Formats: sequence, C-alpha cells, structure tokens
Amino acid sequence: MGLIETSVLVAAPPEYAFDRWTEWESFPQFMPGVLEVENLDSGQVRWKVRAAGRDAAWVGEILALKPGASITWRSSSGLRTAGTVSFIDARPDFNGTRLAVLFEYNPPGWLIGDLIDEWFYHHRMWRAVAEALAAFAEHVNAEFSQTEAGQAFAAGARRGRRRETAAAGLWRAPSGERRVSG
Repeated sequence: MGLIETSVLVAAPPEYAFDRWTEWESFPQFMPGVLEVENLDSGQVRWKVRAAGRDAAWVGEILALKPGASITWRSSSGLRTAGTVSFIDARPDFNGTRLAVLFEYNPPGWLIGDLIDEWFYHHRMWRAVAEALAAFAEHVNAEFSQTEAGQAFAAGARRGRRRETAAAGLWRAPSGERRVSG
C-alpha cells in the first residue's frame, strides 16, 4: 500500500479553496494527469487519471464532507484508494490556506505490486499528486486574485505583514530594503 502526504499553500481563504476543490469536474481543464471526473449519484465520484505512466480509474465514495474544512473518501470500485484533503487556515502567518492531502493507494498485483510500487512507482506517483496539487493552487490563486474579495484579501495581507514586522522593530520599504524602526 502506498501512502502520499503533501501540501500546498493557496492564497485564498479556506472556504473559497474548499468550494473550488468540490468543483472536481473542472480538474481535467488545468490539472495534469486528471483525464475525467464525473459526479455520480449519492456522493460518488468517478475518476480517470494518468499517473506515473499508468492509467487508473476508480469510483470514490465521499465518507465525510465538512464544508471549508475537509473531505474524506475511499474507493468503492476500481483502483483501491482512500484519503483526506484538509483546508487549514494558515492566517496570520500566511495569508491563505494550507491544503494538505493524505492519499493512500493499493497498486494492483498484491505483494509483487507492493514491491514494484516501493522500488519504482511511489516516487513518480508522489510527483504526479504534488504536480496536480500545485496546478490546483495556481488555478485558484489566479482566479481568486481577479475577484474583488481576492484583491481585498491580498491588500489585507500586505497591511498585516507590515504591521507584524513593524511590531518586531522591522519594516520593509516599498523597494524591499529592510529598515530598523527607532
């Protein structure tokens, strides 16, 4: 069984990132390796992906959905997968959301599949998940920054960082140089 843990920072509030994540049918438009996603009845989602040079498909069953916070699933057919995507408010340290993914998969082939996975497949699979997550972050960042709320969010981040560094006795001039306040 392979286990992948990775995360990315998204420059949007958790609720916004969560809402965009649940629009998974749009993932093939911008996420490398995601070929097709289809919502089925009763909280199931059919996935077709290409990862680490292999095509895979499964139907995921949503086990828990906490709006703005997390989604947990497991596959009910196809490639055996399970996981959780968490949307962690990263403010005030970072103005946005830490999107953390825990993804478990069982490569076909029983023991031999596990050995092959350990030797060859796992790193390529991790890279595919990390690249897809980075593409999601870029997509959300670009989309959110074009909204009025996104522009206000970014402006608040700049003001907040200046206040925090000023409180520590430092501030950054518009040129980027550091100055010590008296």
